[in-house]
Amino acid sequence: MDELRVKIVEYLKDESFGPMSMRSLMTRLSVLRTDRDRFKRLVKNMVADGTIIKIRGSRYGLPQKMNLVTGTLTCHPSGFGFVIPGPDCNAEKDLFISNKSMNGAMHGDRVVARVERQKRDGKIEGSIIRITERVNKEITGRFVRSKGFSVVVPSNERILTEIIIPSGKNGNAKDGEIVTIEITSWPERHMAPSGRVLEVLGDPDDADVEVEVLVRKYSLPMRFPDDVLEAAEAVPEEVEKKELKGRIDLRDKKLFTIDGETAKDFDDAVGIERTKDGYTLYVSIADVSHYVTEDSILDQEAIRRGTSVYFPDRCVPMLPERLSNGICSLNPRVDRLTMTAQMEFDTDGNLIDKKLYNSIIKSSERMTYKEVRDILAGDKDLRDK
Repeated sequence: MDELRVKIVEYLKDESFGPMSMRSLMTRLSVLRTDRDRFKRLVKNMVADGTIIKIRGSRYGLPQKMNLVTGTLTCHPSGFGFVIPGPDCNAEKDLFISNKSMNGAMHGDRVVARVERQKRDGKIEGSIIRITERVNKEITGRFVRSKGFSVVVPSNERILTEIIIPSGKNGNAKDGEIVTIEITSWPERHMAPSGRVLEVLGDPDDADVEVEVLVRKYSLPMRFPDDVLEAAEAVPEEVEKKELKGRIDLRDKKLFTIDGETAKDFDDAVGIERTKDGYTLYVSIADVSHYVTEDSILDQEAIRRGTSVYFPDRCVPMLPERLSNGICSLNPRVDRLTMTAQMEFDTDGNLIDKKLYNSIIKSSERMTYKEVRDILAGDKDLRDK
């Protein structure tokens, strides 16, 4: 399928051909009768992701040959935006879009834009001519009641337009409350979008509501897909003997973690030893890559999330809890696979040698910043412990 995709793009790049119909493409590329349905689905998907463009007369061509740019619209709170070219678009620069040239597109939408002009400073300006995918199907914001109808002011300041809520569609929301709405009518050039209230979240000054707004504003994924959870369940809960091969055993070393009072997962451990020439410092990092292998389902989900997100009372983790709080967390007094940086210092604290290696450790203690501070301040009982 990927090879056929490349062939379509290469063929349409040929300067001797203009936009072509589906039939012409199949003829030129010698598509077998039995493969025509598959070919049509591929072309449809390429149009959906912006690789090729469908124009009048049901003809297909490359956007760059028609002075077009396909990509994602990202808006600025001041009212303008940019089309960020997609991976299959050859445009070298982001395309500036003024507020009057949005033509109903909203922040995050997949769009097709026409290049209109290039200024002396090199900035390229354009206008949106088509929206290929809408992403803001639900929006969270502040409900403002008015006579006859109400509006919702989006919490995401990059969504530049208020959403009209007709009478009877307000879900009994009170003025000033935070709500989540569903878009029922998309914006057009001179018309605001409209919608209906799906859920009333509550008072904007409520801490729980504030967290919920952030979760929805940034579309933070609160749940893991079933296949990701299944992959996590398949990971062993304890280090197996076969996993020790090729690793340096540091389980007899006094390594310990230092984290906040409420931390539940422990990524790194440290330890220090006095030597005849100075000190040896060990810094061991949980070897997550041993369990989350490249391009696995767990790896793809972690890439999609990018990072764990921490709130005062909760966490949106990058990996399922079975991993993040289990085998990939350097919990005290259990074996864990790690990668260690071992550094040698002289008595004046100068680094004189270093090495990196795969290792296995057994953290001797889960310590907190407060405990370490108290030890340094002279707490004898804690220091003896």
